[in-house]
Amino acid sequence: MVTLLLSLVIIYQGERYEIPEVSGYVNVADLQEVIGFSTRWDREKKFLYIKKNMELKLMPDNTFFEAGKEVYQLSKPMKLIEGKLMLHRETLPELLSLLTGEEFFEKGGTIYAGRNVNVLGVDIEEKKGVTKVKIKIKGNLRFYYEGKDTLWKLTIFDAVPTPGMVLIPKGFVKKVKMEEKENYILFTFVIKDGNKDVDVRKDKDAIIFEVKEREKREIKTIVIDAGHGGKDPGAIGPSGLKEKYVTLDVAKKLAAILKRKGFNIIMTRTDDTFIPLKERTRIADEARADLFISIHCNAVPKRKKKEVKKGVEVYFLSAAKTDWERAVEARENSSIEFEKTNSVPVPELEYILWDLAQNIFLEESSELAIAIQEELCKTTGLYNRGVKQANFYVLRLNYMPAVLVEIGFISNPHEAKLLKSSSFREKIAEGIARGIERFIREYEKKY
Repeated sequence: MVTLLLSLVIIYQGERYEIPEVSGYVNVADLQEVIGFSTRWDREKKFLYIKKNMELKLMPDNTFFEAGKEVYQLSKPMKLIEGKLMLHRETLPELLSLLTGEEFFEKGGTIYAGRNVNVLGVDIEEKKGVTKVKIKIKGNLRFYYEGKDTLWKLTIFDAVPTPGMVLIPKGFVKKVKMEEKENYILFTFVIKDGNKDVDVRKDKDAIIFEVKEREKREIKTIVIDAGHGGKDPGAIGPSGLKEKYVTLDVAKKLAAILKRKGFNIIMTRTDDTFIPLKERTRIADEARADLFISIHCNAVPKRKKKEVKKGVEVYFLSAAKTDWERAVEARENSSIEFEKTNSVPVPELEYILWDLAQNIFLEESSELAIAIQEELCKTTGLYNRGVKQANFYVLRLNYMPAVLVEIGFISNPHEAKLLKSSSFREKIAEGIARGIERFIREYEKKY
């Protein structure tokens, strides 16, 4: 019998190690020096205990072993050879992954310790009229996409891909490339022509990049968000009128008008309930809405209560440019104070994603804001303060054109009197509806 003497190469924590290998088996003691685990051999029961992040329990000549409270089966058992406990090389990725909590894998005869691989593979499927790129992931990875015509880019943050993934373009995907960066991976797709619809979404344990024949784009589902509510009254007028009641009534009237015109309407609240700002955006995103309209009343800050301002202004999401825009942004975002004090702070990455997400719809949001601003002023006769921009929480992470409508100054005695009137609130709803319809006519001409 010929005994084959080779070396097993392990790449661990950036270092390269060579371990003697005998007919596919390596000594546990040699592995211990590389990985740094502890061992205990029970001579009486013939159990080997190996411990690092988790404890493993193995027996010679037995393919079954325990890891924590679970039982697993190896393809080849541990052996006791010339008094040495030996493990087969093909069992090491599984054993070391369980033992350390890191992702070990074998490639080209070498065993690598990954950085907790969480992008597991890519499948590209082609069906009639649809090409679907399925990026299989582990965990809740955040992503951002942008593109136009034939060139699209998909960024997946905190992603660690399985080495050696092969990407073969199919169907409408003419070229596909993956680049691994320091804290993210970047997929670049070239599609065969610009006359295609592209959709990117999370689906269970995968991120889907889908290209299909362009359909006529129609706006069907609109989310109407009545600002404030419940324990958050919003701004309060000179006579005690609360913003939360005005916005809810206008939202209901607007919903009724749009429903009569055949739109599918979703309201973030239908009564005097407090809805966290993040929950409002989640409702819109889960509904895969086509438009998001948030309704509010304007007010002068308390420290400037003697100052009288008037009129209508409509905002879309972008960085505030003026002191006034920053003041309105701070006031509308102040609803966050009414949310649970033990809420987890929003990571910097999430703020970046919010801004990037809206970049895709920046032009449409701006056009929607202009249409509503102009039609609302025509219908109500209120002063036109112009379209503005600010970083409103409630507009972040909306993957659709989204605007915030300030329907008048509740701090202005004259406008507060108008806002208290049900018939005037009906006019406001009609003006917003006309703006939405005008935007839709122009939008659908493009597509």
